[in-house]
Amino acid sequence: MHPLCVLTKVVGGVSETFIEDHAKRLLPGRTALAAAVALPESGRAWWFDGPLLVLRDRRRWVRVLVHALTLSRSVGLTERRHLGRLEAFWRAQGCSHVLSEYLDVGPTYVRHAREIGLRWYSFGHGYDVSRSLRSAFWRRLFREHRFADGVFVRSSTARRRLSDLGIARDRIHVTPGGVAVPHEPPERRPEGGPVRLLTVGRLVGKKDILTTIRALRTARAQADREIVLTVVGDGPDAARAKALASDEGLQEKVRFLGSLQREQVQDELRAADAFVLHSRTDPRTGDEEGLPTAILEAMAYALPIVSTRHAGIPDAVVEGETGFLTDEGDVQETARAIATLADDAELRRRMGLAGYERARAEFTWERERERILTAMGLPVLDG
Repeated sequence: MHPLCVLTKVVGGVSETFIEDHAKRLLPGRTALAAAVALPESGRAWWFDGPLLVLRDRRRWVRVLVHALTLSRSVGLTERRHLGRLEAFWRAQGCSHVLSEYLDVGPTYVRHAREIGLRWYSFGHGYDVSRSLRSAFWRRLFREHRFADGVFVRSSTARRRLSDLGIARDRIHVTPGGVAVPHEPPERRPEGGPVRLLTVGRLVGKKDILTTIRALRTARAQADREIVLTVVGDGPDAARAKALASDEGLQEKVRFLGSLQREQVQDELRAADAFVLHSRTDPRTGDEEGLPTAILEAMAYALPIVSTRHAGIPDAVVEGETGFLTDEGDVQETARAIATLADDAELRRRMGLAGYERARAEFTWERERERILTAMGLPVLDG
């Protein structure tokens, strides 16, 4: 039997390791997965080997998923025509709980699921609790989550916004995320050579790689140490980022690695000296972060953080203790933080270890799993 069904848009999506973890690790061996589409093997970052329902022919829909905005009505899993197949799948797998990933996944199914005895929980991650709320269409649909048994979000800001929609505040659970934390903090290489910055994430507006590159140029002029940057991730801003690095004379100082598998990202975390992610509200779309998993992973690998006072990030990064936080879009402040870390190895070590201890105490996958299962009323067994 599979008491939990994770409902999502796509199987195998890049930069959705949190969905992969929920499908595979919340209730290992006792979870089913239903999705709008499954990416082909050549384009997917992960796969699910348990009971799987794919609602659409991937040959028709993959290009739509790749090219359309993620809040497109055509891929939001709102159509009631899927409900019959979903209900049959839930019954066949013995599902008692549904966890929908993103608020635009299945809002029109919530009341029916409750009527047939399912407990429904939804997870808001980022764009769905920011830019989507600009749309009257999505605000109307998101109000259906009033009938859910619970909603998970990454920050208190998201909780307030959903409460303003009429969702009961005591049903909205703030859970910051969880990552694998090594048993011991990684040992950093001896001093010498350039200070290596790392950033990880999709190259989209809310990650603002362009400000990071501009800050790198300024920091290199301020610091006594050589500073280089490694960029892990791909996306629509990749070409602009590479062009800017070239224009700033940094083409030899910035490595663009594209998207990597999880194990390769961990290798880069071990090799880095500090982590930078300039999250901000995308001025073009209004898209925002929740709490980036990449920041939690960097803390778990004992890296000091340079990031922004944005969304749930201040809930994780203790300013002046585990890293530096700057205002969104502030190149000079970001550059000063980078230069300060570059010139002070002891500060990097101290902040990195403080971040590691904070990650071990608050942001482990085990802690996240316990939070979610407890809120859903499911037994927290060894996973």
